[in-house]
Amino acid sequence: MEKKIPRSMRSPPPIFFPIVIKEIPDNICQKVIRTHFFNKEEFDLPFPIPSVAKNHPSFKQDQSTYIWRGPTWILFNWFMHQFFVEKGFAKEANHLVRSIRKLIQKSGFREYYDPFTGEGHGAQDFTWAGLVVDMINMEKKITS
Repeated sequence: MEKKIPRSMRSPPPIFFPIVIKEIPDNICQKVIRTHFFNKEEFDLPFPIPSVAKNHPSFKQDQSTYIWRGPTWILFNWFMHQFFVEKGFAKEANHLVRSIRKLIQKSGFREYYDPFTGEGHGAQDFTWAGLVVDMINMEKKITS
């Protein structure tokens, strides 16, 4: 008998990685985004996108030992922002840019951030947060 994997165990951020492959049909991309990105139990947090869904057993956003187990990383948001722009998810792309701008205003250019409070952690003056400039420039291209 095949063991069923609980939904919370299937939702690490890599759930999003395959959808950026150009050959993946749009209906699958749409379903993955609607099912996971907008799910308040998984990735729809005040400062998205956490490195692990908040309902995943490994989610520990407040423990520095587990830095890839819950905090928000700008690099991951930049990666997803490009996908949103290319696939016509303008609202979602803009949401990520606004969120990152708030993170930087609140905590500066940090290595990673708490997805609930926006508090910055890790290295200070970390350049990944500077990717927000590239994201803003991408948005300008689609709105002009």
